[in-house]
Amino acid sequence: MPPDPTGWVSAAEAADGLGLAEAYVAAGSHTGRFPVVRHNGVAWMRAEDLERLAEQRSEDHRRWASYAEIEQLAGCSNGTLDRAIRAGEVEVRAARTDRAQRSLERASAERWAVEWRSERDAARKRRDARARRESEEPPDDGHVWLDTTTAALVVGVTENWLRNLASTSKAPATRRGRRWWWRRDLVESFAAARVVQESAVPRE
Repeated sequence: MPPDPTGWVSAAEAADGLGLAEAYVAAGSHTGRFPVVRHNGVAWMRAEDLERLAEQRSEDHRRWASYAEIEQLAGCSNGTLDRAIRAGEVEVRAARTDRAQRSLERASAERWAVEWRSERDAARKRRDARARRESEEPPDDGHVWLDTTTAALVVGVTENWLRNLASTSKAPATRRGRRWWWRRDLVESFAAARVVQESAVPRE
């Protein structure tokens, strides 16, 4: 039973209301962290104290964020967030250094997290685009390579004709990404062979 018939809640009820572990709240009688009293071996808290603490925690949550919250929002590592704090991009209250506690000023931390994530995503897109471009460059093997448009002009055929030929492995072409590249010396030989072949066909 509580010390008085009314106006008290158990440590379990207080913990539930504060979103904390019961043992953590019950230990308040020893640590002084919470206004908890023990009666007949059971930890109790006044209902008015619970209401006051709950409001304080709600206000604390609105104003302050934990390291874990911001790291998850930004998708970054501890080190990245620490560097932002040292650079003054995120405000931190010196009174709390435990990473599990709400130590970061929420507005500045969330603003930094959104900006950092946006910049990271933009940089990733630029890297991916550059990688795609590089993957479509001609082979760097000392030969001169022609794109399909130029090769078609040399051979005297359409680009589609060349692409169809390349897909059957009957032409001197190499595919890089979505593009076909043609070795100039082989294209010239191929074009010369076509001329000879066409000239050898009897004309009626």
